Amino acid sequence: MEQQRREALVPLLQDDDLLVRQAAGEALELLDQRSHSGQFLEQLASGSRQQKISALFGLEAVESEAIKIALCAALKDEDADVRAVAAQVVGRKRYPSALNDLVNCLQDRHPAVAVYAAQALAGYKDARLIPYFETIYRRGDEELQCACLKALGEMGFPSAEGCLVEALQSSQAPVRAAAATALGQLVD
Repeated sequence: MEQQRREALVPLLQDDDLLVRQAAGEALELLDQRSHSGQFLEQLASGSRQQKISALFGLEAVESEAIKIALCAALKDEDADVRAVAAQVVGRKRYPSALNDLVNCLQDRHPAVAVYAAQALAGYKDARLIPYFETIYRRGDEELQCACLKALGEMGFPSAEGCLVEALQSSQAPVRAAAATALGQLVD
């Protein structure tokens, strides 16, 4: 069946209309990604760091329950680089079932993982996350503090105002700047 779809789409790459050519190209790309998803899942399960990271990006555009489970499992990989990329990919997919795993990543001992988790969680726009961001902000290093403040701003909930006002008094200029930006993003 997939071969029939491919055969139907290939001639459209030569269509007179640009939109049709683009749509056909995108559709073929999705078919290619889907056809390689088994290989990507295998690489994610047992490949090298580079293979796992490549597999994460390869699986990003493909949807299935097995892929969702594998991507969420990658948030717990032993390699921090894999966890960091997994946080980015899972965050873009916004799986509701990944919310707890991403919150746990906020406390990762590797700052990049925590920063990417904060960025990913901001996209959920869930007011229940505010206390987590506030707690991590108070314990984090400068980069993580800025990521938490930016996330609070992106979510836009006025209940984050107290933490943001507090952050305006930080001794670190990037933290104050992030807090000022975030404060301007709050919506009443």
